[in-house]
Amino acid sequence: MAAESPAACIAREQSAFDRLAGGVRPIVLFGAGALGRMVLADYAVPGSSRRVWPTIPEALGQEVDGLCVFSADEAARRFGQDCCFVVTIYNGFARRQQLRDLGCRYVAPFAALFWKYDKVFVPGNGIDLPHNMPAYADELRAACGVLADENSRREMCAQLRWRYWLDDSAMPAPLPARDLYFRTT
Repeated sequence: MAAESPAACIAREQSAFDRLAGGVRPIVLFGAGALGRMVLADYAVPGSSRRVWPTIPEALGQEVDGLCVFSADEAARRFGQDCCFVVTIYNGFARRQQLRDLGCRYVAPFAALFWKYDKVFVPGNGIDLPHNMPAYADELRAACGVLADENSRREMCAQLRWRYWLDDSAMPAPLPARDLYFRTT
């Protein structure tokens, strides 16, 4: 974090979504869980003429909150060249990669959208603006110091790196759901 000036950090925050979206274009929300529904409820993206929920396997062909639900394949075929897919999944690296593999040109994590529209989404939704993070360095170090094991400390550092840089490579693979809270091995 220290290698970047505050002005450079703010400029990166303000341009990240437009860079990932390839400019102003309609968006496709990828994911209709709690985060996706919150994005839709809290904010109608200006200039967006088309909004869809591409994946909820049990709801394909239906509407969710007034929006059509498509499979990832169908959404990529219909919108992959013209729209920006905003992945509204907390650890969405695999889904962003899936969309790229399906040929989608513009794919962004939800955090980039939050940075762009910070008055709507930040800081109450688990993401803050990167330029605010250095002010919490002492508290973050203290929090890291009370973690019980090295895996937890690595996870915290990875989360912080992702929240500051949107660096997908920093994130470890998610644990299987059965191991999330009570590891069985």
